[in-house]
Amino acid sequence: MKSRTCVSIDYVGSIIKFMIKLFLILLVFVFSCSSSKNINNDENLTIAFGNGGGFVGIESKYYLKGDGTLSKIINKDTTILKQIPKESIAHFFNEAEVLKDYKYFKPENIYQFIEINNNRIVWGFNTNDLNNSVITLYNNLKTIIK
Repeated sequence: MKSRTCVSIDYVGSIIKFMIKLFLILLVFVFSCSSSKNINNDENLTIAFGNGGGFVGIESKYYLKGDGTLSKIINKDTTILKQIPKESIAHFFNEAEVLKDYKYFKPENIYQFIEINNNRIVWGFNTNDLNNSVITLYNNLKTIIK
């Protein structure tokens, strides 16, 4: 009778160990397969970028939407330039996610800007204390308008 109890305890112990291992494996699998929330998951989000100022004071503004639509706005006239595959623009939105709360507003006579979630980052051409990630993102965004 005593050996039966030991077998039962060993049996229950091995089942518990197996269940713990299974749980850990499932836990690792679930977290490794889940994607982190990126700003590009929402097709309504936009990144606006462009430049303005100078003698005339006209602002050229481009909008890149989460669905891949690239538009240009000059003096309230909107023109859709092209549709870009979402896979090709995901990195722009991931870069923008890092800068979404960055505050910088130092326009000069001629300025450049990026707008992320209604946060407008503005700088002049002689700016030297701007986060390099802003300039990198701006230059990368300019490549898609060509």
